[in-house]
Amino acid sequence: ADTKMPNFNVLGLDDLKDALPLIDYITPNEDEARYYTGREKPAEMAEVFLEYGVRNVIIKLGGKGCCFRNAEEDYTLQPLPVHAVDSTGAGDCFIAGFASEILRGSNHEEALRFANACGAICTTAVGAGTALKSREQVLQWMKD
Repeated sequence: ADTKMPNFNVLGLDDLKDALPLIDYITPNEDEARYYTGREKPAEMAEVFLEYGVRNVIIKLGGKGCCFRNAEEDYTLQPLPVHAVDSTGAGDCFIAGFASEILRGSNHEEALRFANACGAICTTAVGAGTALKSREQVLQWMKD
């Protein structure tokens, strides 16, 4: 589940509590996670989602990387160095990269490293779909 800040109705996790245990992965950015959980630290934010029954939590931290947590794993990946010019679509590219690698059979850490690269590449050009072209491009960028 991707999240966003509520526009018209004020919603909290208690309003969503029946649906949260059905979520395999929730992927808020840091501001959204702060809003929904009331916590300041990413690990604490992730813990709140887990307490509501979400199986895996990925908190996108923008230029600070990402935080991943589930019942067995807990780690933060640092951001990749890039000359960012536009962050439009970076979170979406991140999640697309993560999902594609999970579907290919990668473990969480491998999938998150690939996702980090997708998000980073996305920021190197103006527009959500300008810089990121292919899986091969991401793999080569990671290699370099």
